[in-house]
Amino acid sequence: MMHGTEDIEQERCRVARRPAAQDAPPVLCWFDVAPTGPADAYAARLRNVLDAALGLALSEDFDGPTCPSAPSPSGSPP
Repeated sequence: MMHGTEDIEQERCRVARRPAAQDAPPVLCWFDVAPTGPADAYAARLRNVLDAALGLALSEDFDGPTCPSAPSPSGSPP
């Protein structure tokens, strides 16, 4: 599914806070998570990851040419 910039910006704003259940998108409106640590800390980490992913989706052109597939240099001398 392709989303426009406005859709991604709206989703980024939505996940930055704890949205009401009725504000959830119909595709994914509920999932159950049982974190091993404090729930608030888990929620903050998850929101940070989603914010970074959505920020990347807004800032990068994924329709451009593909990335080079040559191996990265290992950093060791030849």
